[in-house]
Amino acid sequence: MQNFLEPSALHLAGTQTRGGVPGAQIPNTTFGWGRIDASSALGLDDTDGDGLPDWQEYLARTNLTSAASYLRITGVDRVGNDCRISFPSVLLVQYRLEAARNLITPVWTTIAKNVAGTGGVIELTDPNVPIGTDRFYRLGIVP
Repeated sequence: MQNFLEPSALHLAGTQTRGGVPGAQIPNTTFGWGRIDASSALGLDDTDGDGLPDWQEYLARTNLTSAASYLRITGVDRVGNDCRISFPSVLLVQYRLEAARNLITPVWTTIAKNVAGTGGVIELTDPNVPIGTDRFYRLGIVP
């Protein structure tokens, strides 16, 4: 990305000014090809370093300054023939849980939709999952 952006960057010499500020005093992240600007422009900032870009945290209404706050499944437990899936929720955010039998050619089936966030941990049940079968889960938000 750096090699792509640098040729088109605005470079100011120490004697040039921009808005009355000498070029030598303008940080590279304000004008030029600084990585902070490039990441921000592409929406790839990850302020809290949790692996999710800020734009995804914004949509999920998680705290983009807390690495402990992000959309994720925190538990999958078998209870008899059922699977119990748990995740932390955000108040009033609507969630959807889907399952697939494989990830090579996944066919996602909705287990639960329009589940209202409570601000606490939510547990959902995937009923009648035969023992010995593979099951993959994904959690999403409902816009």
